[in-house]
This record gives sequence, C-alpha cells and structure tokens, in this order.
Amino acid sequence: MPSITQRTDWYGTAKSDAINGSDGNNILYGNAGNDVLTAGEGDGVSVLIGGDGRDRLVAGSQSDTFRYTAESDSYYDSTGGHNDLIVGFDPAHDMLDLTTLGLDGIGFGYGGKVDLIYNEALDRTYLRSYEHAYIPGVDLKYFQVALQGDYRTTLTNDNFWNLEARDRFDDSLTGTDEGQETLFGELGRDTLDGAGGDDRLDGGRDGDRLTGGSGADTFFFAAVRDSYRIDTTDVRNRDLITDFNAADGDLVDLSILGFTGLGDGHDGTLKLSVNAAGDQTSLKSLDADAGGRSFEILFNGDLRSELSQGSVIFATNDTANVIEHEVGIVGVAATIPDIA
Repeated sequence: MPSITQRTDWYGTAKSDAINGSDGNNILYGNAGNDVLTAGEGDGVSVLIGGDGRDRLVAGSQSDTFRYTAESDSYYDSTGGHNDLIVGFDPAHDMLDLTTLGLDGIGFGYGGKVDLIYNEALDRTYLRSYEHAYIPGVDLKYFQVALQGDYRTTLTNDNFWNLEARDRFDDSLTGTDEGQETLFGELGRDTLDGAGGDDRLDGGRDGDRLTGGSGADTFFFAAVRDSYRIDTTDVRNRDLITDFNAADGDLVDLSILGFTGLGDGHDGTLKLSVNAAGDQTSLKSLDADAGGRSFEILFNGDLRSELSQGSVIFATNDTANVIEHEVGIVGVAATIPDIA
C-alpha cells in the first residue's frame, strides 16, 4: 500500500451525509448518521471510517482500507442487523482494518477471527464476530459488516490488517517488514517497534515507548488515559514517540478523543511546546479531566514544524472539508438503501 504522505480529510456530521473522496489520498469519516462514503479515484488511496449508523462504503479503483474502531459502528443484536455495507471491495488490493476490535482474520467468529457467512438471496457476504463483553441488562452487540457479492473463495487473511500482539503486561513487541500491522500493548509500560511497513501502533494504557520504524506509521490513541500527566510532575503515564517523521507519512490519530486542532491547550485544542534543551516536543492539553489527567504525548526532537494539522488527525481537522466542501459532498440527508 502506498504511503499516505499527502492527504485530504473529509468529515461528515450527525446527519446522513454523502461524501466523495478526491483524486488524491483521502481519509473519510462519516461520523453519526446513515452515510454514503465513496473512495477517491486516480492514483490515490483512501481510508473509510463510517462511524455510527448504517453506512454504505464504496471502494475506489486503488488500494482502500475500511476501518472499524468500535463494535457499535457496524453490528447485529437481538433486533437484527445494524451493519454497514461495503460495495466494490477488491480482494486484490483492498484491506479491512478491524484490529482496534481485536480482530484480524477469518475463522469461526472467536479468538480474534470473524466468521464468513454468504447470503445467496441478497448476494452478500457477512463477516461476524461472536465475542463480546458481557454487560448485565444490556442488549449485546456483536460486530458484523456486509460485503456486496460472494467472497467465500476470494477473501483471505491477507485482506486483514494483522494484529501483531496484545497483552496485559509490560511488553516488548516488534512488527515485521511485511504488510500492514497493528501493535497493541494494552496494559503496562510497553515498548512497541513497528519495524518495516505502514503500521498502526496503539500503546494502550500506561506510559509506552513507541517506534514506528520505516514506512508511513500511525500512532493511535483511543482515550486520554492512554497518555497523560497529572499536574506538572507526574508523567509516568505519558507515551514517548521516538521517531516521528511527517515526511515519511507518519500520523498521530486523535480522531476519537474530541480535540479539534492546535492552539493554546484549552477548549479542545492541543498546545505544542519544546523543552529547554530543544530535543523533545510535547503535544498536550492544559485542561484536566475529572481525574486530574491532562492528555499529553512526548516526541523525540524539535517537531514543531512537523506536527502540523496535516500530520495530526483531530476530531475535525479542517473546517473547509466538513460537509459543505464543493468536492467532498454530493448530497446531505442521503437516502440509504436497505443494507441489513
């Protein structure tokens, strides 16, 4: 997959939106609502993230990734299917990234694998997990997504991002030089090294040391507690990114944390600051949560020029690309076909 070194981010709203990617590299976020997201054409690649709602995700002609970050994005429960529909998926070059959900291949629906079920009447292939976290009194949601067409013989584990490791202790995890991988440290003070390839690193809880290695790597943060400080002295739970390089296509993905951009560190913005020695950069919030935690990431080097809006994915990165953009939107309140 080509490195996403220059890209355009497109953002939907809480309504049902229809968003077309441009000819270059794109990341499309549907957010809430029943959206239609269409990957860009040309030589670019796209990452499509439908978000909440029953979305229709349409592949382009190049290598596209369909990413899911929560079971509630596409699921079934006791009332039936509430899943997305992916149209035009090409097993020759398209990918599914389910690693945030702990899923990375085809199996029987357990142990981090999805079951593959074909519905001949609808000509749809369903990918379904039977695992969930039990919550008393709550209608359980199981991840499920549908692909238009019969993929029983063409979809393989090579079409899934690989979840390299997942543990609950202090880990030292190293990726490979092949394909796209997600390294997930979960609990503990972990050391993650992506090695080669375009990888996704998620240290999880506690203070981690993250090294992307070669390739265009994404450093993903799912919660404030993944990397934070308390007051100005307790930084044990702050992550360190050792080798961030925007020129190689590296990204920091904060899209689900609610931060809206760079600023003074207040009111949903993050502040960039460099230490007195000039060899480390902090990206931080100055507003603490109810537990006294303030989100902060530490980077090796003076990266003030590299950590621009283009290399940090915020909840809304560029207001010019939200709904009203002349290229990005082909309709609002789109009529979505039945995709159960």
